[in-house]
Amino acid sequence: INDTLTKLLSSQQEESNRQSILKSENVTINDKILKIPRGTRDYHPRQMKIREEVFRTIIDCFKQHGADTIDTPVFELT
Repeated sequence: INDTLTKLLSSQQEESNRQSILKSENVTINDKILKIPRGTRDYHPRQMKIREEVFRTIIDCFKQHGADTIDTPVFELT
């Protein structure tokens, strides 16, 4: 788990650096700044692989102790 956590934190730092570069370059298309919806985030494929491994480990542990899986909406109406 420590190795996986280290990889995830490293990937998050890389993403933070990439976002800082994009902000400093003021990336625009047709004079509009590209933004993702509030409360969401894009993940690099390497980050997703690590996240999936972490979630799989957590889910397996929870299921061993009798927990049930639920699925909640990604977006909700406001």
